[in-house]
Amino acid sequence: MEPSPFLIQTKKTLSKSLPQQLDETINSYSYFAKIAPPEDAKGFAAHHSACKAALAHLDQLIKLAHWVEDQPPSVLENEDAEAERLVQKAQQAVAEIKDND
Repeated sequence: MEPSPFLIQTKKTLSKSLPQQLDETINSYSYFAKIAPPEDAKGFAAHHSACKAALAHLDQLIKLAHWVEDQPPSVLENEDAEAERLVQKAQQAVAEIKDND
């Protein structure tokens, strides 16, 4: 079954904008994660939740990129490498926060 013209156009549009969206999301997360979380429990929880939301957003953009490329994430050879890169980036951000204290 052929994809609809709408889906074809949507994939073309997304293929142009997704790289920038991914970069912006990674940079935004990195910036926010470097901010020291508030010391109170409520503020810390809110900061932690915001970081988790940003990572979830990044995960969804990556899945969308796989869809645009017609490759389900489960068959990509570098999926584990991408996940590892994201974890390392998050760990670096946490380490930088600790270094600034």
